[in-house]
Amino acid sequence: YKQFVMWLGERHAPNSVGKTIKQLKTVMQAALDEDIHSNVAFKKKTFKVTSVLEDKLALTDDDLDLLYKANDLPNKLEKARDLFLMGCFTLQRVSDWHKINKENLRTLSDGTKVFEFTQKKTGTKVLIPMLDPRLEAILKKYDYIPPKIPDQKINDYIKIVCRKVGLEEKADSVTTHTARRTGCTI
Repeated sequence: YKQFVMWLGERHAPNSVGKTIKQLKTVMQAALDEDIHSNVAFKKKTFKVTSVLEDKLALTDDDLDLLYKANDLPNKLEKARDLFLMGCFTLQRVSDWHKINKENLRTLSDGTKVFEFTQKKTGTKVLIPMLDPRLEAILKKYDYIPPKIPDQKINDYIKIVCRKVGLEEKADSVTTHTARRTGCTI
């Protein structure tokens, strides 16, 4: 166990190591239940799942304004910034950002514009209201067809944009998931 955890620790973050151990314990328990083995060492207290409390970054609405108002960005940085802001305003995972488009837009009887689609990760059907005028302005710029950029490039580019607008202290920690977390807090 200790050697395996050390090996994992050389390659992965602490919480990823803990998740792997948790999954291993689940498989070991299932195999024990199926009488595939009789080793119960995984049940000892020393065979434990570890985790570290992480400080998860969320941007403020003022930070979003700085990003939104950034001018003179190269095209690729502007597109990454706009995608990131779409994520903030819709609270969706990066895997669903491309679904924020004209095809999935409809207007409710009360006049509220919403995006309706099924989330990739959970298979859950959602209605996402277009509440922030900045979201509509971004979408209009692209005729409601979001630009396509690989996730890792968005992560790289949004860090550059954050530095350009004065968010240096936050830049290294900003990722596509920060958009979702930010949307939950503003």
